[in-house]
Amino acid sequence: MSVYVGIDVHRKRSQVAVIDQDGEVLANRNVPNGTETILGVIGGLPAGTAAAFEAAFGWGWLLEVLEDYGFEPHLVHPLQCKAIASARLKNDKAGAAILAQLLRADLLPEAWIAPPAVRQLRALLRHRAQLVRLRTLLRNRIHAVLADHGQDRPAGCWIGKMTISCSAGQPHWPRQINHTRSRRARSRRARCRRQLASSLIMPRPPSPLRCPAPAS
Repeated sequence: MSVYVGIDVHRKRSQVAVIDQDGEVLANRNVPNGTETILGVIGGLPAGTAAAFEAAFGWGWLLEVLEDYGFEPHLVHPLQCKAIASARLKNDKAGAAILAQLLRADLLPEAWIAPPAVRQLRALLRHRAQLVRLRTLLRNRIHAVLADHGQDRPAGCWIGKMTISCSAGQPHWPRQINHTRSRRARSRRARCRRQLASSLIMPRPPSPLRCPAPAS
């Protein structure tokens, strides 16, 4: 007998529904998130059982549990799952059962499950984007503090390492630390520009010889 699993994932708890091939609900329980609690509901099902869950907050751990214990995971696109959005009775118990029913009827709007390497790269990029937004927030805050004291940010304020010093409650201009490597690079560029400019200067042609005028 084929069975189907629908899981409504939340941050702390999840609703797990199990139905048979005729659509009869065999189990529908609300359990805390975790491997042991989830397997306490679906652990006795045969290997290869299909399990559907939405791409909600923190679904990565559930995908790993289902894959490790031989289930067939199906990731549901939440925006395209019109049955749940248009359901008259909206709660976790009905949502998990509807997921299982859609899976049984092969009407599930699925999303692509990326491989682990791609998921890790996505997480790294999202973390970097959050750090960039945090850096921008802190920079804007520093600019606001300087503006409150009648100061404006100097040109190239955020190029290289910066220091902001205050004495007696008076802020000073941010001072950029010049490194020896930067000075050497600038001197090399200036030397190359001079050499290029000297090579482009054409030598002045010699003046023609003037013969003396014949005596009359």
